[in-house]
Amino acid sequence: MIELFGLGDLSWEVCTGANSYKEGYRSGAIRVSFNGITEDMGVCIDLSGQGCREFESFGHGDYSKIFSEVLENREEMNVTRLDVAFDDKDGLIEWEQLCWDTIARDENGRPTEFVSRFQKARVEWGVPAVTEGNTIYWGSKKSQFFVRAYDKAKERGFYDQHWIRFELQMRKPYPMNWITQGYTGDKLREGLLGVLREYIRYVDDPGADTNMRRWPVKPYWARFIDGAERIKLFDKPGIEYNMGNLETFVFRQAGNAISAYLEICGEDIFRQRLKERGTVMNPKYTELIRRYKREE
Repeated sequence: MIELFGLGDLSWEVCTGANSYKEGYRSGAIRVSFNGITEDMGVCIDLSGQGCREFESFGHGDYSKIFSEVLENREEMNVTRLDVAFDDKDGLIEWEQLCWDTIARDENGRPTEFVSRFQKARVEWGVPAVTEGNTIYWGSKKSQFFVRAYDKAKERGFYDQHWIRFELQMRKPYPMNWITQGYTGDKLREGLLGVLREYIRYVDDPGADTNMRRWPVKPYWARFIDGAERIKLFDKPGIEYNMGNLETFVFRQAGNAISAYLEICGEDIFRQRLKERGTVMNPKYTELIRRYKREE
């Protein structure tokens, strides 16, 4: 599995397995688990969002190759979860208006500004609280398929940017359906827009028709859907780690522990213990060092 993803040159450390597997190996945000609780569980590779960035930077990064391998070996291979994300950095969506239109209800609790095949849609305000960013969910987080959108700029601390991320989260059987229909590579855009058009539509009341499904689409939603056809919304963002992330962890999360150790043992012993620690450096740190040395 490691070779299939082109990750053979990374350093791997032993860890516990995930998803009911007893053993595993980890490199950065990528985990390979094996020795399941039943003999037919085989091997499972798990890539978080950051793990995908590491696969793109340190592996071959070819998702189409992986999906083709799965389709050619359906009796032995399966994709049990697939998250697909795309970004609006061009101001196509009116984010605050979208939030308010999502929570708008009549006296009977029915939506008044959108129609959807999802039974639920809601806004979580100030998520995460420290960034004041809002998140919209269409569908239930406990279901096999739902759509989520949130203010990625505020999550990352970029208060002067427009960066809204939409995510499709699919669990079995939807991932295999998605791959089988060919919504990968060049057809990723087609699949994502198809989901939005099929499941979600924000509308304006013309005042003469009680059937919301015949109402005209709101201008900002139409601009977003139409604009997505001619503006590049989908890309590989690369490793999402920078000096800001590093300093936040070092000084806010580990700062007190580091300060106490330096006070007790001194800087020389601290540096020596760092050299002797014997752990494998996470690829995101290696990439960060390489990037900053190149810039210098």
